[in-house]
Amino acid sequence: MHWRFYWYLFTFSVTVGYLLLHNVSLALIHRQSLYHVNKWKVNEFEMIAPEYAARLDNMFGYPDIGYAIYIEVGTPPQQFRVLVDTGSSNFAIAASPNAGASPYYHHNESSTYKNLTQIVAVRYVAGLWTGELMSDIVHLDVGFNKIVRQAFVGIDYSLQFFPPFSSWQGIVGMAYSSIEMPLGTKTKTFFDQLRNVTGIADIFTLTLYAPIATATLFGPLIDHNYGGEMTFGGLDYTLFIGDAYYTPIIKEWYYQIALAGIAVNDQPISVCCDGYKKYVTFVDSGTTSLVLPPVIFQSVIQRLQKLTPAPTGFWQGRELICTLEFGRNRSNLPTLDITLPLDQVNKTTLHPATHFTLAVSPQQYIRLIEGVRKFGYPCYAFSIIPSQTNPPMIVLGDAVMEGYTVIFDRANGRIGFAVSQFADKNYPVKPKITALEMLNNDSLPVGRPQNRPAEPPPVPDGLAVASIVLASISLFITCLSIAVITYFYYTVRGPLMNDEANYSYQRVRAPPPRPPPYNLPQQRLESDVDLPLGDDSE
Repeated sequence: MHWRFYWYLFTFSVTVGYLLLHNVSLALIHRQSLYHVNKWKVNEFEMIAPEYAARLDNMFGYPDIGYAIYIEVGTPPQQFRVLVDTGSSNFAIAASPNAGASPYYHHNESSTYKNLTQIVAVRYVAGLWTGELMSDIVHLDVGFNKIVRQAFVGIDYSLQFFPPFSSWQGIVGMAYSSIEMPLGTKTKTFFDQLRNVTGIADIFTLTLYAPIATATLFGPLIDHNYGGEMTFGGLDYTLFIGDAYYTPIIKEWYYQIALAGIAVNDQPISVCCDGYKKYVTFVDSGTTSLVLPPVIFQSVIQRLQKLTPAPTGFWQGRELICTLEFGRNRSNLPTLDITLPLDQVNKTTLHPATHFTLAVSPQQYIRLIEGVRKFGYPCYAFSIIPSQTNPPMIVLGDAVMEGYTVIFDRANGRIGFAVSQFADKNYPVKPKITALEMLNNDSLPVGRPQNRPAEPPPVPDGLAVASIVLASISLFITCLSIAVITYFYYTVRGPLMNDEANYSYQRVRAPPPRPPPYNLPQQRLESDVDLPLGDDSE
């Protein structure tokens, strides 16, 4: 009985230590960078000039599904999660049990519901839905005090549109109204209506946080997902570091930009004829991967295959790799450099450089698949895919956006990129932005706007200190349990096993040997033992 008790004590102590390390120490230490970003937001918004005023909304999501925000619809409010999609313009929410998502909008439970009596159908690259146009009160928990009545589609049927487990129940298109379905509709898009009612500036930003894995003391790597941040009406400078580099929007439908080149390991990938100009390029948060034309895609994987061993199915997106070694070796891979035309850097209107390069880290194009394990090891997927459209296109999806704060400055017709605080602190290979020409002495200084407030001084993080203290306590409990077990084993259990006087037992003689079995009937008859015989008269 004694050894079982001590074994249970040891197991309990180790379990407590593991939970403390996992749920408190590692999680809080790792969240330190995100905590430093979030805790200054109220003061930052109050200090910045009115032209930079913004409203922040937290996002959540997964690299292979997309990123969503919470909204409330109706009176009384019904809460839903909606995918933020810069590659479409419709606002739609599941409104029927046949829509394929739960929960769904119950229009008969809202006193402010209105039926606009129009059927809408939208098809995407993957999936489709149909529904009825309606309107209701929509609320975002980002500080807007005005009532916003918004037209949206109540989805009553969908096919391969909603992800499993109802990660989100609707979609909010943030692109221009020119592609809102049906074409020529007179309703305003979600963001246009929000600006019309609240008066905010025509700008929003997305900062997506890819999940990352952290080590534990007693177990495998643990995934951590921090979602992301979305701002409405301005910039939040605490979300990124360094300068914001802008490229012009060349057509206002999707967010179409020009792409000047792609390089792997500092080796440009050349394209014949008109080069990259013949490919339409979009910035789309509704696409989870980086999409490249097949000829460029093949050139990229051929160069990466020379640098790291991986099966063909991995590069084609059909297989995952689930080993610790592969996850570590990602950091040895080169960045994927995407070159874009340069419009401005921050507020600087004159700049001698003509282009800038986004250095996409290997942690972005080979991503951790959150929650997927094989024998306890994390799994990784290649996040560059070939275009399936004709003609082929280039889409800078979540795989690229997760390293940056992406600024959709619609008011000035441009899209900006700045390295996010989260990626800079958590990616082993840091995303970078580089101008292709150096500044001349006579040019305007490139830096932060003059009216941008100074960054707040560093403040000791009480959560990090508390996590370290709790981790130390958990280790102390584990060591103490081992010491107690060792003490009892040698001081109590050992003498009991060696001192026979302490055992109450009585020796007994071994039983006499049993007679051999009777193999033949004759042996049974010759035996002296009277045995009951059956009726042999027959």
